Amino acid sequence: MWQLLSAAISFIILHYLLGIGREVAHSEIVGGSISDVCTTVEELRVINYEIHPHLNRLRGSEFFRIFRVNLDRRCPFWEAEGRCITNKCTVDECETKEVPQQFKMCNQTFDVEKDLEESEMTMINSFLPNMLEDEWMRIEENDQEAIFVNILNNGHAWTFFNGSHIWDAIYTSSCNNTPNSNKNSGLRQDFTRNHSAKDCPENPVLYRLISGVHANVNLHITHNDFDLNGDPLPPNHDKYLERVGFHKERLENLFLAYSLTLQAINSLNGKVEEFSYIADNPQADQEMKETLHALIEDSIKVCKNPFLADKLFEAFPKQEFIKKIKPIFYNITKILDCVTCEKCKLYGKLQFTGLTAVMKIMFGQGNESKLTRNEMVGLINLMAKLADSVEWYFEYLEYEKTMLYKIRNAIKTEAPILLILTLFLIYTISQSREARPFQAPLTFLDKKHQ
Repeated sequence: MWQLLSAAISFIILHYLLGIGREVAHSEIVGGSISDVCTTVEELRVINYEIHPHLNRLRGSEFFRIFRVNLDRRCPFWEAEGRCITNKCTVDECETKEVPQQFKMCNQTFDVEKDLEESEMTMINSFLPNMLEDEWMRIEENDQEAIFVNILNNGHAWTFFNGSHIWDAIYTSSCNNTPNSNKNSGLRQDFTRNHSAKDCPENPVLYRLISGVHANVNLHITHNDFDLNGDPLPPNHDKYLERVGFHKERLENLFLAYSLTLQAINSLNGKVEEFSYIADNPQADQEMKETLHALIEDSIKVCKNPFLADKLFEAFPKQEFIKKIKPIFYNITKILDCVTCEKCKLYGKLQFTGLTAVMKIMFGQGNESKLTRNEMVGLINLMAKLADSVEWYFEYLEYEKTMLYKIRNAIKTEAPILLILTLFLIYTISQSREARPFQAPLTFLDKKHQ
Protein backbone atom coordinates (compact mmCIF):
# COMPACT_ATOMS: atom_id res chain seq x y z
CA MET A 1 0.00 0.00 0.00
CA TRP A 2 2.77 2.38 0.95
CA GLN A 3 4.39 1.86 -2.45
CA LEU A 4 1.18 2.99 -4.15
CA LEU A 5 0.91 6.04 -1.92
CA SER A 6 4.50 7.11 -2.49
CA ALA A 7 4.05 6.61 -6.23
CA ALA A 8 0.93 8.77 -6.16
CA ILE A 9 2.74 11.55 -4.29
CA SER A 10 5.64 11.38 -6.74
CA PHE A 11 3.20 11.61 -9.64
CA ILE A 12 1.55 14.70 -8.16
CA ILE A 13 4.91 16.43 -7.74
CA LEU A 14 5.99 15.46 -11.26
CA HIS A 15 2.70 16.75 -12.66
CA TYR A 16 3.21 20.03 -10.80
CA LEU A 17 6.74 20.47 -12.10
CA LEU A 18 5.64 19.68 -15.65
CA GLY A 19 2.78 22.13 -15.26
CA ILE A 20 5.04 25.03 -14.36
CA GLY A 21 7.46 23.84 -17.02
CA ARG A 22 4.84 24.40 -19.68
CA GLU A 23 4.76 28.06 -18.70
CA VAL A 24 8.37 28.37 -19.93
CA ALA A 25 7.00 28.41 -23.51
CA HIS A 26 7.84 31.78 -24.99
CA SER A 27 7.69 33.82 -28.17
CA GLU A 28 10.34 33.86 -30.82
CA ILE A 29 12.62 36.84 -30.29
CA VAL A 30 12.65 39.27 -33.20
CA GLY A 31 15.38 41.88 -33.11
CA GLY A 32 17.93 43.75 -35.16
CA SER A 33 17.48 44.01 -38.90
CA ILE A 34 14.67 42.31 -40.83
CA SER A 35 14.78 41.46 -44.51
CA ASP A 36 13.35 44.28 -46.69
CA VAL A 37 13.11 46.65 -43.71
CA CYS A 38 15.74 49.38 -43.63
CA THR A 39 15.52 50.00 -39.92
CA THR A 40 15.80 47.76 -36.88
CA VAL A 41 13.08 46.28 -34.70
CA GLU A 42 14.44 48.33 -31.84
CA GLU A 43 14.01 51.56 -33.83
CA LEU A 44 10.48 50.54 -34.81
CA ARG A 45 9.71 50.03 -31.14
CA VAL A 46 10.92 53.55 -30.39
CA ILE A 47 8.82 54.92 -33.26
CA ASN A 48 5.81 52.98 -32.01
CA TYR A 49 6.19 54.47 -28.54
CA GLU A 50 6.20 57.95 -30.08
CA ILE A 51 3.34 57.59 -32.56
CA HIS A 52 0.91 55.26 -30.75
CA PRO A 53 -0.70 58.07 -28.71
CA HIS A 54 -1.26 60.09 -31.92
CA LEU A 55 -2.86 57.09 -33.60
CA ASN A 56 -5.16 56.52 -30.63
CA ARG A 57 -6.33 60.14 -30.78
CA LEU A 58 -6.92 59.92 -34.53
CA ARG A 59 -8.94 56.70 -34.49
CA GLY A 60 -11.06 58.12 -31.72
CA SER A 61 -11.93 61.17 -33.81
CA GLU A 62 -15.18 61.51 -35.71
CA PHE A 63 -13.50 61.33 -39.11
CA PHE A 64 -11.50 58.14 -38.53
CA ARG A 65 -13.95 56.15 -36.40
CA ILE A 66 -16.76 56.04 -38.99
CA PHE A 67 -16.30 53.56 -41.82
CA ARG A 68 -18.71 52.70 -44.64
CA VAL A 69 -19.00 49.04 -45.58
CA ASN A 70 -21.30 46.57 -47.32
CA LEU A 71 -21.67 43.49 -45.12
CA ASP A 72 -24.39 41.82 -47.22
CA ARG A 73 -22.70 41.31 -50.58
CA ARG A 74 -22.82 37.67 -51.67
CA CYS A 75 -19.72 35.54 -52.00
CA PRO A 76 -18.83 35.21 -55.71
CA PHE A 77 -16.71 32.06 -55.31
CA TRP A 78 -18.71 29.54 -53.30
CA GLU A 79 -21.88 29.18 -51.28
CA ALA A 80 -20.84 30.81 -48.03
CA GLU A 81 -21.81 28.59 -45.12
CA GLY A 82 -21.62 28.76 -41.35
CA ARG A 83 -22.48 31.38 -38.82
CA CYS A 84 -20.87 32.51 -35.60
CA ILE A 85 -22.05 30.94 -32.36
CA THR A 86 -21.76 34.07 -30.19
CA ASN A 87 -23.22 37.56 -30.20
CA LYS A 88 -19.72 38.96 -30.75
CA CYS A 89 -20.11 38.47 -34.50
CA THR A 90 -22.77 41.10 -35.07
CA VAL A 91 -22.07 44.71 -36.07
CA ASP A 92 -24.04 47.70 -34.80
CA GLU A 93 -24.86 50.25 -37.48
CA CYS A 94 -24.45 53.98 -36.82
CA GLU A 95 -27.53 55.97 -36.02
CA THR A 96 -28.39 58.60 -38.63
CA LYS A 97 -27.41 61.48 -36.35
CA GLU A 98 -23.92 59.99 -35.82
CA VAL A 99 -22.92 60.44 -39.46
CA PRO A 100 -22.07 63.95 -40.70
CA GLN A 101 -23.73 64.91 -43.95
CA GLN A 102 -20.32 65.45 -45.52
CA PHE A 103 -19.54 61.71 -45.10
CA LYS A 104 -22.79 60.72 -46.82
CA MET A 105 -21.96 62.72 -49.96
CA CYS A 106 -19.10 60.32 -50.81
CA ASN A 107 -17.20 62.94 -52.76
CA GLN A 108 -14.12 63.45 -50.56
CA THR A 109 -10.80 62.56 -52.16
CA PHE A 110 -7.25 63.10 -50.98
CA ASP A 111 -4.58 63.53 -53.64
CA VAL A 112 -1.48 61.64 -52.55
CA GLU A 113 0.28 61.51 -55.93
CA LYS A 114 4.04 61.68 -55.82
CA ASP A 115 6.01 63.99 -58.07
CA LEU A 116 7.19 61.94 -61.06
CA GLU A 117 8.95 62.71 -64.26
CA GLU A 118 6.58 62.98 -67.21
CA SER A 119 8.26 60.05 -68.99
CA GLU A 120 7.69 57.74 -65.99
CA MET A 121 4.05 58.78 -65.73
CA THR A 122 3.46 58.12 -69.43
CA MET A 123 5.08 54.71 -69.18
CA ILE A 124 2.84 53.62 -66.29
CA ASN A 125 -0.36 54.83 -67.93
CA SER A 126 0.50 53.18 -71.24
CA PHE A 127 1.28 49.93 -69.46
CA LEU A 128 -2.24 49.80 -68.01
CA PRO A 129 -4.36 50.96 -70.95
CA ASN A 130 -7.48 48.91 -70.18
CA MET A 131 -7.72 49.39 -66.46
CA LEU A 132 -10.70 51.16 -64.97
CA GLU A 133 -10.21 54.37 -63.04
CA ASP A 134 -9.75 52.39 -59.81
CA GLU A 135 -8.96 48.68 -60.04
CA TRP A 136 -7.27 48.36 -56.67
CA MET A 137 -10.45 47.39 -54.83
CA ARG A 138 -14.23 47.37 -54.96
CA ILE A 139 -15.34 50.81 -53.84
CA GLU A 140 -18.20 50.58 -51.35
CA GLU A 141 -18.70 54.22 -50.45
CA ASN A 142 -21.21 54.69 -53.27
CA ASP A 143 -22.90 51.34 -52.64
CA GLN A 144 -26.57 51.78 -51.76
CA GLU A 145 -26.44 48.73 -49.48
CA ALA A 146 -23.39 49.96 -47.56
CA ILE A 147 -23.87 51.06 -43.97
CA PHE A 148 -21.94 53.42 -41.70
CA VAL A 149 -20.23 51.73 -38.77
CA ASN A 150 -18.67 53.29 -35.68
CA ILE A 151 -15.49 51.23 -35.32
CA LEU A 152 -15.09 52.09 -31.64
CA ASN A 153 -18.53 50.62 -30.87
CA ASN A 154 -17.65 47.36 -32.64
CA GLY A 155 -14.40 46.26 -31.04
CA HIS A 156 -12.08 43.81 -32.76
CA ALA A 157 -12.16 40.59 -30.73
CA TRP A 158 -12.32 36.80 -30.76
CA THR A 159 -15.69 35.67 -32.13
CA PHE A 160 -15.13 31.87 -32.42
CA PHE A 161 -15.37 32.22 -36.21
CA ASN A 162 -12.94 29.97 -38.10
CA GLY A 163 -11.66 32.01 -41.04
CA SER A 164 -8.86 29.64 -42.11
CA HIS A 165 -10.52 28.97 -45.48
CA ILE A 166 -10.71 32.73 -46.14
CA TRP A 167 -7.02 33.20 -45.47
CA ASP A 168 -6.19 30.14 -47.54
CA ALA A 169 -8.17 31.60 -50.46
CA ILE A 170 -6.36 34.93 -50.07
CA TYR A 171 -2.92 33.30 -50.03
CA THR A 172 -3.74 30.93 -52.88
CA SER A 173 -5.20 33.64 -55.09
CA SER A 174 -2.41 36.10 -54.31
CA CYS A 175 0.50 33.74 -54.73
CA ASN A 176 -0.81 32.00 -57.81
CA ASN A 177 -2.03 35.32 -59.23
CA THR A 178 -5.17 33.65 -60.60
CA PRO A 179 -8.14 35.82 -59.60
CA ASN A 180 -11.35 34.23 -60.77
CA SER A 181 -14.95 35.10 -59.99
CA ASN A 182 -16.25 31.70 -61.07
CA LYS A 183 -17.97 29.96 -58.17
CA ASN A 184 -16.53 26.65 -59.40
CA SER A 185 -13.03 27.99 -59.75
CA GLY A 186 -11.61 25.65 -57.12
CA LEU A 187 -10.43 28.58 -55.06
CA ARG A 188 -11.73 27.02 -51.88
CA GLN A 189 -9.34 24.08 -51.68
CA ASP A 190 -6.72 22.81 -49.22
CA PHE A 191 -7.72 25.19 -46.41
CA THR A 192 -5.46 23.63 -43.79
CA ARG A 193 -2.22 23.98 -45.75
CA ASN A 194 0.51 26.03 -44.13
CA HIS A 195 1.65 28.82 -46.41
CA SER A 196 5.10 30.33 -46.59
CA ALA A 197 7.05 32.79 -48.72
CA LYS A 198 8.21 29.80 -50.79
CA ASP A 199 4.67 29.64 -52.20
CA CYS A 200 5.26 33.03 -53.84
CA PRO A 201 8.67 32.75 -55.52
CA GLU A 202 7.82 35.51 -57.98
CA ASN A 203 6.98 38.05 -55.31
CA PRO A 204 7.69 36.89 -51.74
CA VAL A 205 7.36 40.44 -50.37
CA LEU A 206 3.68 40.56 -51.34
CA TYR A 207 3.13 37.27 -49.52
CA ARG A 208 4.95 38.61 -46.47
CA LEU A 209 2.83 41.75 -46.49
CA ILE A 210 -0.39 39.72 -46.43
CA SER A 211 1.11 37.41 -43.79
CA GLY A 212 1.90 40.50 -41.68
CA VAL A 213 -1.73 41.62 -41.80
CA HIS A 214 -2.78 38.06 -40.92
CA ALA A 215 -0.47 38.11 -37.88
CA ASN A 216 -1.93 41.46 -36.92
CA VAL A 217 -5.47 40.04 -37.00
CA ASN A 218 -4.41 37.07 -34.87
CA LEU A 219 -2.75 39.29 -32.29
CA HIS A 220 -5.97 41.28 -31.92
CA ILE A 221 -8.30 38.32 -31.55
CA THR A 222 -6.00 36.56 -29.06
CA HIS A 223 -5.48 39.72 -27.02
CA ASN A 224 -9.21 40.54 -26.92
CA ASP A 225 -10.55 37.15 -25.88
CA PHE A 226 -14.10 36.22 -24.87
CA ASP A 227 -15.91 33.12 -23.66
CA LEU A 228 -19.03 31.64 -25.24
CA ASN A 229 -21.23 33.83 -23.05
CA GLY A 230 -19.58 36.96 -24.41
CA ASP A 231 -17.74 37.74 -21.17
CA PRO A 232 -14.23 39.19 -21.58
CA LEU A 233 -11.21 37.07 -20.71
CA PRO A 234 -7.55 37.99 -20.13
CA PRO A 235 -5.28 37.94 -23.21
CA ASN A 236 -4.94 34.34 -24.37
CA HIS A 237 -1.19 33.79 -24.25
CA ASP A 238 -1.35 30.13 -25.32
CA LYS A 239 -3.46 30.95 -28.38
CA TYR A 240 -1.13 33.84 -29.22
CA LEU A 241 1.89 31.52 -29.10
CA GLU A 242 0.17 28.94 -31.28
CA ARG A 243 -0.91 31.44 -33.94
CA VAL A 244 1.93 33.97 -33.92
CA GLY A 245 4.45 33.82 -31.09
CA PHE A 246 6.06 30.49 -32.01
CA HIS A 247 6.50 31.60 -35.63
CA LYS A 248 9.43 33.93 -36.18
CA GLU A 249 8.56 34.42 -39.85
CA ARG A 250 5.07 35.68 -38.97
CA LEU A 251 6.45 38.11 -36.40
CA GLU A 252 8.98 39.43 -38.92
CA ASN A 253 6.19 39.84 -41.46
CA LEU A 254 4.21 41.82 -38.89
CA PHE A 255 7.11 44.27 -38.61
CA LEU A 256 7.43 44.39 -42.40
CA ALA A 257 3.72 45.32 -42.77
CA TYR A 258 4.22 47.90 -40.01
CA SER A 259 7.22 49.47 -41.74
CA LEU A 260 5.55 49.64 -45.19
CA THR A 261 2.39 51.21 -43.76
CA LEU A 262 4.51 53.68 -41.83
CA GLN A 263 6.48 54.46 -44.99
CA ALA A 264 3.21 55.30 -46.78
CA ILE A 265 2.13 57.61 -43.96
CA ASN A 266 5.56 59.28 -43.90
CA SER A 267 5.10 59.91 -47.63
CA LEU A 268 2.19 62.21 -46.78
CA ASN A 269 4.56 64.61 -45.06
CA GLY A 270 3.70 68.15 -46.14
CA LYS A 271 0.35 67.09 -47.62
CA VAL A 272 -1.86 66.25 -44.64
CA GLU A 273 -2.18 69.92 -43.76
CA GLU A 274 -3.66 70.61 -47.21
CA PHE A 275 -6.54 68.15 -46.82
CA SER A 276 -9.97 69.09 -45.52
CA TYR A 277 -11.36 66.43 -43.20
CA ILE A 278 -14.42 67.92 -41.52
CA ALA A 279 -15.39 71.06 -43.41
CA ASP A 280 -18.28 72.04 -41.09
CA ASN A 281 -16.12 71.88 -37.94
CA PRO A 282 -12.98 74.00 -38.47
CA GLN A 283 -11.68 73.42 -34.93
CA ALA A 284 -11.87 69.62 -35.17
CA ASP A 285 -10.42 69.82 -38.68
CA GLN A 286 -7.43 71.80 -37.43
CA GLU A 287 -6.87 69.45 -34.49
CA MET A 288 -6.82 66.50 -36.86
CA LYS A 289 -4.27 68.16 -39.12
CA GLU A 290 -2.05 68.93 -36.14
CA THR A 291 -2.25 65.36 -34.87
CA LEU A 292 -1.43 63.91 -38.29
CA HIS A 293 1.48 66.33 -38.62
CA ALA A 294 2.79 65.33 -35.16
CA LEU A 295 2.41 61.65 -36.06
CA ILE A 296 4.52 62.00 -39.20
CA GLU A 297 7.03 64.32 -37.56
CA ASP A 298 7.63 61.95 -34.62
CA SER A 299 8.04 59.03 -37.03
CA ILE A 300 10.43 60.78 -39.41
CA LYS A 301 12.71 62.04 -36.65
CA VAL A 302 13.57 58.39 -35.86
CA CYS A 303 13.52 56.96 -39.40
CA LYS A 304 12.30 58.70 -42.55
CA ASN A 305 12.27 55.63 -44.80
CA PRO A 306 11.61 52.46 -42.77
CA PHE A 307 10.84 50.27 -45.79
CA LEU A 308 13.01 49.30 -48.76
CA ALA A 309 10.46 49.91 -51.52
CA ASP A 310 12.89 48.79 -54.23
CA LYS A 311 12.67 45.24 -52.84
CA LEU A 312 9.17 45.01 -54.29
CA PHE A 313 10.58 45.32 -57.79
CA GLU A 314 13.28 42.65 -57.68
CA ALA A 315 11.18 40.07 -59.53
CA PHE A 316 9.46 42.52 -61.91
CA PRO A 317 9.97 46.08 -63.11
CA LYS A 318 7.86 48.62 -61.26
CA GLN A 319 5.24 48.94 -63.99
CA GLU A 320 4.81 45.19 -64.34
CA PHE A 321 4.63 44.82 -60.57
CA ILE A 322 1.75 47.31 -60.41
CA LYS A 323 -0.05 45.48 -63.19
CA LYS A 324 0.23 42.20 -61.31
CA ILE A 325 -0.77 43.32 -57.83
CA LYS A 326 -3.78 45.48 -58.73
CA PRO A 327 -6.01 42.54 -59.70
CA ILE A 328 -4.74 40.65 -56.64
CA PHE A 329 -5.90 43.39 -54.30
CA TYR A 330 -9.16 43.71 -56.19
CA ASN A 331 -9.71 39.98 -55.85
CA ILE A 332 -9.04 40.02 -52.10
CA THR A 333 -11.89 42.49 -51.62
CA LYS A 334 -14.17 39.96 -53.34
CA ILE A 335 -12.90 37.08 -51.21
CA LEU A 336 -13.75 39.07 -48.07
CA ASP A 337 -17.40 38.97 -49.12
CA CYS A 338 -17.25 35.24 -48.34
CA VAL A 339 -16.73 35.86 -44.62
CA THR A 340 -19.91 34.91 -42.75
CA CYS A 341 -19.03 36.69 -39.48
CA GLU A 342 -20.09 40.34 -39.73
CA LYS A 343 -17.44 41.69 -37.40
CA CYS A 344 -14.69 39.63 -39.03
CA LYS A 345 -15.80 40.91 -42.42
CA LEU A 346 -15.82 44.49 -41.12
CA TYR A 347 -12.24 44.31 -39.85
CA GLY A 348 -11.04 42.35 -42.85
CA LYS A 349 -12.38 45.03 -45.19
CA LEU A 350 -11.14 47.85 -42.96
CA GLN A 351 -7.57 46.57 -42.88
CA PHE A 352 -7.34 45.60 -46.54
CA THR A 353 -8.84 48.99 -47.44
CA GLY A 354 -5.95 50.45 -45.46
CA LEU A 355 -3.47 48.21 -47.24
CA THR A 356 -4.91 49.28 -50.59
CA ALA A 357 -4.39 52.90 -49.51
CA VAL A 358 -0.76 52.04 -48.74
CA MET A 359 -0.24 50.64 -52.24
CA LYS A 360 -1.93 53.62 -53.88
CA ILE A 361 0.24 56.05 -51.93
CA MET A 362 3.39 54.16 -52.79
CA PHE A 363 2.63 53.33 -56.43
CA GLY A 364 -0.59 55.00 -57.61
CA GLN A 365 -0.49 57.59 -60.36
CA GLY A 366 -2.98 60.12 -61.73
CA ASN A 367 -6.60 59.48 -60.71
CA GLU A 368 -5.73 56.28 -58.90
CA SER A 369 -3.47 58.18 -56.51
CA LYS A 370 -6.49 59.92 -55.00
CA LEU A 371 -7.64 58.27 -51.79
CA THR A 372 -11.31 58.14 -50.82
CA ARG A 373 -12.41 58.98 -47.30
CA ASN A 374 -12.84 55.25 -46.60
CA GLU A 375 -9.25 54.62 -47.69
CA MET A 376 -7.94 57.35 -45.39
CA VAL A 377 -9.94 55.80 -42.54
CA GLY A 378 -8.59 52.36 -43.42
CA LEU A 379 -5.00 53.64 -43.59
CA ILE A 380 -4.99 55.20 -40.11
CA ASN A 381 -6.88 52.30 -38.53
CA LEU A 382 -4.52 49.77 -40.10
CA MET A 383 -1.52 51.69 -38.77
CA ALA A 384 -3.16 51.94 -35.33
CA LYS A 385 -3.86 48.21 -35.24
CA LEU A 386 -0.32 47.36 -36.30
CA ALA A 387 0.89 49.68 -33.54
CA ASP A 388 -1.32 47.80 -31.06
CA SER A 389 0.14 44.48 -32.18
CA VAL A 390 3.74 45.65 -31.91
CA GLU A 391 3.09 46.95 -28.40
CA TRP A 392 1.37 43.72 -27.37
CA TYR A 393 4.23 41.64 -28.75
CA PHE A 394 6.67 43.40 -26.45
CA GLU A 395 4.18 43.13 -23.57
CA TYR A 396 4.02 39.36 -24.13
CA LEU A 397 7.82 39.24 -24.03
CA GLU A 398 7.80 41.04 -20.68
CA TYR A 399 5.09 38.69 -19.40
CA GLU A 400 7.17 35.69 -20.43
CA LYS A 401 10.24 37.10 -18.67
CA THR A 402 8.18 37.53 -15.51
CA MET A 403 6.85 33.97 -15.75
CA LEU A 404 10.36 32.63 -16.31
CA TYR A 405 11.55 34.42 -13.16
CA LYS A 406 8.68 32.90 -11.18
CA ILE A 407 9.45 29.44 -12.52
CA ARG A 408 13.12 29.70 -11.67
CA ASN A 409 12.19 30.92 -8.20
CA ALA A 410 9.76 28.02 -7.82
CA ILE A 411 12.41 25.52 -8.85
CA LYS A 412 14.82 27.00 -6.31
CA THR A 413 12.32 27.08 -3.43
CA GLU A 414 9.19 25.01 -3.93
CA ALA A 415 10.64 21.96 -5.70
CA PRO A 416 13.24 21.12 -2.96
CA ILE A 417 10.61 21.54 -0.26
CA LEU A 418 8.21 19.23 -2.06
CA LEU A 419 10.98 16.70 -2.62
CA ILE A 420 11.94 16.69 1.07
CA LEU A 421 8.29 16.38 2.06
CA THR A 422 7.83 13.44 -0.30
CA LEU A 423 10.89 11.64 1.04
CA PHE A 424 9.69 12.26 4.59
CA LEU A 425 6.25 10.83 3.83
CA ILE A 426 7.73 7.80 2.12
CA TYR A 427 10.07 7.23 5.08
CA THR A 428 7.24 7.64 7.60
CA ILE A 429 4.99 5.22 5.75
CA SER A 430 7.74 2.64 5.39
CA GLN A 431 8.68 2.90 9.09
CA SER A 432 5.05 2.54 10.10
CA ARG A 433 4.78 -0.61 8.01
CA GLU A 434 7.96 -2.09 9.53
CA ALA A 435 6.81 -1.32 13.11
CA ARG A 436 3.50 -3.14 12.63
CA PRO A 437 3.78 -6.73 14.01
CA PHE A 438 3.44 -9.51 11.52
CA GLN A 439 0.08 -11.20 11.52
CA ALA A 440 -0.54 -14.11 9.26
CA PRO A 441 -3.80 -14.09 7.38
CA LEU A 442 -6.56 -16.24 8.88
CA THR A 443 -7.00 -19.63 7.30
CA PHE A 444 -10.29 -21.32 6.55
CA LEU A 445 -9.98 -23.48 9.71
CA ASP A 446 -9.18 -20.43 11.88
CA LYS A 447 -12.31 -18.72 10.70
CA LYS A 448 -14.34 -21.87 11.34
CA HIS A 449 -13.20 -22.15 14.99
CA GLN A 450 -13.89 -18.45 15.74
